[in-house]
Amino acid sequence: GKEQRNSHYNLAELGLGVDFYKDRGFFFEGNLGYSYGSLSYTHRLFPTSDVKTHWITMDANISHTFLLDGMFYGGVKSNIFVGSSTNNTDYYTLEGFYDDCFNRATVIPYFGVRLRFQFIKLDFRIGGQAIPYLNANKIAFHNMYKTHVEGLYYELRLAIKLFSTSNPTKPVNSLFS
Repeated sequence: GKEQRNSHYNLAELGLGVDFYKDRGFFFEGNLGYSYGSLSYTHRLFPTSDVKTHWITMDANISHTFLLDGMFYGGVKSNIFVGSSTNNTDYYTLEGFYDDCFNRATVIPYFGVRLRFQFIKLDFRIGGQAIPYLNANKIAFHNMYKTHVEGLYYELRLAIKLFSTSNPTKPVNSLFS
């Protein structure tokens, strides 16, 4: 028979971002951060056997205030691989995952929707991994299994405004005025 095992790769990211927003025109945003990942065969938040990964993340996006005040945007995200470690409690589940099973850098173009409130920003992004986190050929080389890496990328982001140089007394124009 044909055996198939689906793995789950969850990432959590912490970082700082800067944006350049004005009343009319283009809106630019850039982010730099650290990302921690867990690759496992289980759906649990803290699996007993997993591969932990560390990444430096960078991303940039652009929107226009004409598109519902910058609500829709497009961008590119990239991650630089720092390292990994294996937590293999049963000594065989994750055998064959080494640092070279992860691409050194990723490229992920995406489309996003942004909701901005006074101090909080909520984003949903979806895109495709042009260069994914995992290198399917290296995984197959080490494990002797044909491997497929899903190219779908989706992310939910929550940002909290730390400070702003904008004028808080300036009135906000309505979208419908």
